[in-house]
Amino acid sequence: MRITETQLRRIIRETIMKVRVTDPDNPFMSDNYEVDGNLAQQIADELADACEGYDYSASYNYDRHVKPVLQKHLAKIEDQGDQRALVKAVNMKLDKMADYSDFNQGANAARKCVQTFSAYQTPGFAAAKRYSETGRY
Repeated sequence: MRITETQLRRIIRETIMKVRVTDPDNPFMSDNYEVDGNLAQQIADELADACEGYDYSASYNYDRHVKPVLQKHLAKIEDQGDQRALVKAVNMKLDKMADYSDFNQGANAARKCVQTFSAYQTPGFAAAKRYSETGRY
């Protein structure tokens, strides 16, 4: 079976996600990034599997399962903008997978942790977190 050029372009277009990430220092500026949709789906599946089967009463308890998976994949990416774009793409994938009626469902629990992780990637939130933990900037 032979694939035409149009079919190939459609396949490539379906696997690339276009993600808009705002500049953390200036919220009126944003950049567009292209993220591999298959990689985002793979990470989302890993996160959902890592959080499945636990019955915690608070979402921050799932951080111990989410952070190692995210850090393993983000360690391969040097650019902070690309990292934020990948985290946003993973969050979009988890949004589609999540069952909002079940608090402890793997994808839903991972989604909440990824949203928090994404917020703490911005400089302002990182400084606020550091201040809340240590009492100084």
